[in-house]
Amino acid sequence: MGLDGIFSKIAKFKRKAFLPITAQGDSGPLDSKFSGIPFLEEGEKWPVCPNCKKPMQLFLQLNLDEAKKQTKQDCGSGLFQLFYCTSDTEPRCDTVCDGNVPEGTCELVRVIIPKGKPQNIVVPKLEPNQIKPVKITGWMEVEEFPSGTEIQELNLDEKIAEDYELIEKIDDENNTIQQKDKLGGWPFWIQSPWLLECKKCGKPMQLFFQLCSQAIPEASLDYFFCDGIGYIFQCPQHKEEVVFFYQES
Repeated sequence: MGLDGIFSKIAKFKRKAFLPITAQGDSGPLDSKFSGIPFLEEGEKWPVCPNCKKPMQLFLQLNLDEAKKQTKQDCGSGLFQLFYCTSDTEPRCDTVCDGNVPEGTCELVRVIIPKGKPQNIVVPKLEPNQIKPVKITGWMEVEEFPSGTEIQELNLDEKIAEDYELIEKIDDENNTIQQKDKLGGWPFWIQSPWLLECKKCGKPMQLFFQLCSQAIPEASLDYFFCDGIGYIFQCPQHKEEVVFFYQES
């Protein structure tokens, strides 16, 4: 079976993914960016780690309304923000607070609806240093198909999942899954696929954004996830329900 034949069998699982087009430097408080100055409402303090009480780094901010206009994908409204503790004081919070799982307590992952004018922010002292900001200026569309392992382990299609020869061919031939920062698409799993369910409706969540470690070429965030990849998942129905975790290589 050729590549076209393989993709014809899994065509129903095709997803669009959007690779960020970036430029060095910060942008406005309501803009999409890696690191930099986030939007905080008047009177809101810079988020601190629940464990060590030190200021957390802004890893990612996405203006969902602008992203929707540019990509034609409905990923919700408002601002998505991910803050994460990067304190290098031992024991590290990302270790003792299980920063690699969705229930980790060294991060703040949220969707907010901005109200009022953004306040003037003085960036606090961040450990070990503030991550250099990178602004998102646009998106490049690609198409992705899931891996055979994902189809099998998440039982996306029972008939295909039981065809072990086809699963092996999909894994051998499918090179569409981008090992890059991206909005949407299918996860590039470092380890086994995870099945995450929305706390509100119990339905499967989907990849919202893939956030690569600096060990991976073209990664925009100057931070290591133990040489791995961070994943942000979102409920397709309850778009305010978002979780973050990462896998190590």
